[in-house]
Amino acid sequence: AVALGRMGDPAAAKALVAALGSPDWHVRRAAALGLGSFTDATATAALRKALADDPHWCVRRAAAAALGGIGDASHAPRLIAALDDEHWSVRQAAHESLLALTRQKLNADPQAWRAWWGGRTRTPPAPAKKE
Repeated sequence: AVALGRMGDPAAAKALVAALGSPDWHVRRAAALGLGSFTDATATAALRKALADDPHWCVRRAAAAALGGIGDASHAPRLIAALDDEHWSVRQAAHESLLALTRQKLNADPQAWRAWWGGRTRTPPAPAKKE
């Protein structure tokens, strides 16, 4: 599955998204890792869903790592939510991905990340007054 991802072929992405529906968590994990090579909306939506909803922690961990590897900070809210995951390994992967995506030096505290994410877009400064 990872080799399919490295091919970069859209048909491979479609097959990997379908594999995320497998009853075997090993297949789903491999598919998530393979999807980390794709930046299209279908692949990233499938990874976000796997991160939030997959019943197996290994798949959620792979999805967190894959989203971090894509390099798009718009995935930060999902990764921040994963800092509350029940399994430490998912939390660790989410934190590592957040560090890589944002270059922030925050610890793994979900509240700190939520505060940073919420405050990162500030209102533009008012225009300077003419004297």
